[in-house]
Amino acid sequence: MPIETVINENKKQVFHIVNGILTFDEIVVAMNNLYSNPSFLTEMDILIDVLPGSTSALSSEEIHRIVEMTRLAGDARGTGRSVAIAAEEKDYGVLHVMEFLLKDEKRTLKIVRSREEAEQWLRE
Repeated sequence: MPIETVINENKKQVFHIVNGILTFDEIVVAMNNLYSNPSFLTEMDILIDVLPGSTSALSSEEIHRIVEMTRLAGDARGTGRSVAIAAEEKDYGVLHVMEFLLKDEKRTLKIVRSREEAEQWLRE
């Protein structure tokens, strides 16, 4: 599975880990699975670790489609915070574009370069 998802109900946190080259279809499946999972609470924070994987296969059109799907998910996404870890320049750039395009949404998205940065931001 290219995107592994673990829901920690005690910490009220979702952890996605990307393995391999990420595709648009895999993102859609992961989003749908998360939002329909009865253990997912809309106030949960989401940590996305892209370090072992890559966003290099995503086109600009697919990035815009993901942003649009994210907006349309609205209340299903909730008001928790999301943070993505991306150390590679290309991954950081792709995710930073998404961060910018989603800046006015209820659920905040932050892109960082390390796990420590992500965890610190979630504690703030």
